[in-house]
Amino acid sequence: MKRYILTIITSCLLFVNFSCNDFLEEKVVSKATMAYYEIPEGIDAVVNSIYSKMRWPFSGERFHNYALFGTDLFMTATGTHGNAWDQYQATALNASTSLLYSLWTQWYEAISACNTGLYYIEDMNENASWKNQRTAEMRFFRAYFLFDLMQQFGAIPMPLEPVFEAQTYIPRTPVDKVYTQIIEDLKYCADYNYLPKTAERGRVRIGAAQHLLAKVYLTRGSAVSAEAKATRGTQDMDLAEAARYADLVIGSSEYELEKNFADIFLLDNKDSKEVILTVNYTKDEMWNGEGNPMHMYSTGSYTNQPGMIRDIANGRPWSRIRQTFWVMEDQAKHGGLFDYTNDSRGEKTFKSVWYSNNSETIPKWADIKDGSTVIWSPSAALKGKPKFEVGDTCIVMRPIHYKGIPLAEGGFESKRDSLILFGSQDHNLWTMERIESVRDFWPIIEKWANGDRPDIMYEPGHRNFNVYRLGETYLIAAEAYGRQGLYDKAADRLNEVRKRAAYKSGEWRSNLNVINGKGEKLTSSTESKMTVKEADLSSLSLDQFVDLMLDERGRELIGEDNRWNDLNRCEKLIERFKAHNAIGGTAGNIQPYHVLRPIPQNHIDRLDPAGALEVEQNKGWY
Repeated sequence: MKRYILTIITSCLLFVNFSCNDFLEEKVVSKATMAYYEIPEGIDAVVNSIYSKMRWPFSGERFHNYALFGTDLFMTATGTHGNAWDQYQATALNASTSLLYSLWTQWYEAISACNTGLYYIEDMNENASWKNQRTAEMRFFRAYFLFDLMQQFGAIPMPLEPVFEAQTYIPRTPVDKVYTQIIEDLKYCADYNYLPKTAERGRVRIGAAQHLLAKVYLTRGSAVSAEAKATRGTQDMDLAEAARYADLVIGSSEYELEKNFADIFLLDNKDSKEVILTVNYTKDEMWNGEGNPMHMYSTGSYTNQPGMIRDIANGRPWSRIRQTFWVMEDQAKHGGLFDYTNDSRGEKTFKSVWYSNNSETIPKWADIKDGSTVIWSPSAALKGKPKFEVGDTCIVMRPIHYKGIPLAEGGFESKRDSLILFGSQDHNLWTMERIESVRDFWPIIEKWANGDRPDIMYEPGHRNFNVYRLGETYLIAAEAYGRQGLYDKAADRLNEVRKRAAYKSGEWRSNLNVINGKGEKLTSSTESKMTVKEADLSSLSLDQFVDLMLDERGRELIGEDNRWNDLNRCEKLIERFKAHNAIGGTAGNIQPYHVLRPIPQNHIDRLDPAGALEVEQNKGWY
């Protein structure tokens, strides 16, 4: 029998309801209660409890705070909720921030569960296939949670054994040593056939381990400065290994890109072959817990607009998070993120057209005045009549800057299938200038929408959250190859994603340049405009190439991945926040020390004896 290891992390009582003690709570768990874990049913309960932990970020107002706010892609919406994270407010984002401690405790509880299960399963004489799979699942998740904590906090405690007695102090492990452990765990999962190639939805497969290992190698190998390389322990083979493991996933017959980008996010497309790892939700309230309420957070106040009232299809507008103005500006005209002319992901990511559902608030044609002066009048045939009917387009948002007076009289279409229809500018044409001036309404992310809830007040959603998908795997490979100077392979992997993003022949495309006009049904694809050549990449500096890849990740993965971590691994957080997000004088808020979160004060307060603050806390936070 293994010797008992004393750590500061208390064991979790991992029964079906997953009752756990907080990290560092000094309650000793009796070894007698642990007998359950000496049988396969106990280990299965441990593993299932770990899967349930994966829901935590997406089952409330959590993920967008630590993963998306304060980056180049997202900002807070109407209220003050999230301002601390988005604007780096020193009075609110600090070591006492409750969500930081929640993240800390949730992930350490999950790590403790992994350690407990791994301890007991080692001595079991059970079916080898079952034992190897469960061991690999727990090692995968230990690596997953350690990786997330390390990216947020830097050096962290790294317990690798279960707890039978409490100890009140454990030192933080340096980042390079945490990387070593993460890679060791993941190679166990990725290099052998312990994990299945196929599995029930949501369960870890070998492709997920290979994808995460590729991401870990890319993150360690992304360091540019000497300090970052030393901290991470960057190795010469990191980028080659990142590309190799990504290509293993790409070459697997288990995964393939959806042909249409929009199809990935169809609400009931939960078995897409593009998805590598997902967090499961369900319509069954008995098993859905808090559900996935992220559908509420990016929905703006459409209910305040003429011709609209809250309904199920358009969502419940909590207005917490919105994309930055840079995201919505057209690339060709204003240097924004999306090429809205050739890249269909812009239109397929955001809902920017609303159809009237409320006859009581439909506006009527009337004079438009500048002060007391009439600057435009409708014809007598139109004056006083409703501008549109229920079911017609009543709000259109366009990613352009437009200045001018009224649209041509009757500039309105009611053909709902065109998606490119315009009403009267004084009520419902939203250009970038107007979107910038109103903080509670914007094009919303369709990726989070959940339009089949039972009623308009219902919060728990059933949309799965896709943790990893093949689109990202291609981008990992492309970046890893490009950083090595292998631009032919980088272009090949990148083009697979960009070709899929192109408009196809027969698709409708918005006419962004004509305010009072419809879209067009394309007779040819825009693929040639979307693909890149080897020379296009080789002509770039490393810094320019990294920016290109970050832009591409933004277009492909906006709202899905942890953008804050992405900018940090590339040492681009401060630069890109200031370039694309800092508004209202917030550019000066972000400081060099913001590239790490503060170690939660609750954790430090429980250390006995605690070391000096410069040992227990990250630089800049004391």
